[in-house]
Amino acid sequence: MIGFDNPYLSKPNDFLAGDPDDSWIFYISLDTETTGLPARDHQPLSLALLNRAGQVLLHTLLRPVRRTRWPEAERVHGIRPDQVLRAGVPTLAELTPPLADLVRGQHLVIYNAACDTQILAPVLALGPPAQIHCLLEEFTAFYGEWHPEGRALRRQRLAVAAAYVLHEWQGPAHSALADTHAARAV
Repeated sequence: MIGFDNPYLSKPNDFLAGDPDDSWIFYISLDTETTGLPARDHQPLSLALLNRAGQVLLHTLLRPVRRTRWPEAERVHGIRPDQVLRAGVPTLAELTPPLADLVRGQHLVIYNAACDTQILAPVLALGPPAQIHCLLEEFTAFYGEWHPEGRALRRQRLAVAAAYVLHEWQGPAHSALADTHAARAV
């Protein structure tokens, strides 16, 4: 079980404390905020996972081990180095085993799966999910707006998808928890 005595982690809910065979879990929504893009060159700073009922399974800051500054990403999500570069904030490596147990065999719903699956590759390798659903690709196809050059569909941001389904934001966009709630609504 994830160490919930850590002040940067959410309190466990009934799913984590209950029977691991609870059949009411059908999918898990997740989102990360990172030190930047492309994902292969960067690390997660925040992670949130929700079950299908919208209950928080995990919401935590994460301490990067290779970067100490991310000014461009900080302007987007607001996560400052002093918030995460300190003792007590877990690294992704420290949370990989319990996260792998949490996602193993589940259907993961991720708005930009290409990015988040690269960031969470160690977790997904240790605990392979049943399937990964990329809402960015699915919503882009559904929305059907062509790129001005006419060669492909225009990829739609989460804010567009959330507005389309009349989602009411639960916190600022570009925070892992608020974005996970928005993705769940889409």
